[in-house]
Amino acid sequence: MNGKTADRRKLVLQEIKMSAGDPVAVIVDRNGAEVALSITPRRETRTNALGIKERTGFIGVELSIQQIDRNRLGPFGAVSYGVTETWSTVTSSLEMLGRIITGKESVQQLSGPVSIANVAGSMANCTLSVEEASLGTRLMALAIQMIHLIAFISVAMGFFNLIPLPILDGGVVVFNTYEALTGKGLSEDLLLKSKFVTLLFLAGLAIFITVGDFEEAGLLELFRGL
Repeated sequence: MNGKTADRRKLVLQEIKMSAGDPVAVIVDRNGAEVALSITPRRETRTNALGIKERTGFIGVELSIQQIDRNRLGPFGAVSYGVTETWSTVTSSLEMLGRIITGKESVQQLSGPVSIANVAGSMANCTLSVEEASLGTRLMALAIQMIHLIAFISVAMGFFNLIPLPILDGGVVVFNTYEALTGKGLSEDLLLKSKFVTLLFLAGLAIFITVGDFEEAGLLELFRGL
């Protein structure tokens, strides 16, 4: 899909979700022959498996459920897999950021602590409500899901911290690089002003995202009804 190998269900869904409104070049294997297709996912707000509404790309097909194979990885294999998954998260974050900057996606796609807590709660309810599995199995599955969520948040926060804004580590890297190349740093007054403006921007963004999270979770309606 779009020149990338999508041999896993997760990769197919991710590519469709990230391409709402844009044509996707797809090559499929149809009876042993490769067929080139162009698909444009339509943008829809749908309720996912956790019962949470999300804006996503949709093409109206259903993927078959394949047998899950568990592969035990050694130390080197685990490190390689971790690096691959981390890079996948970073590239997805870059792609989404680019779509937001270019206006292809709404800034409301960004999530804050309220949405994260909502997702964690929905994951717990969904996993623990599976009556066919034993309590131990459900707790183990929930622990694995939470570890994945924490890892995703950690990578996303690390990526965000590297954005070249003055009060973030990415900005410090840019300023230090400029000083190393030119032999002189920026004035203290300019640094303070740039940090203050960036702080106001991030504070406003945080408020906007939090209000969006409250609205998404239905908490604003609850407060209005008090």
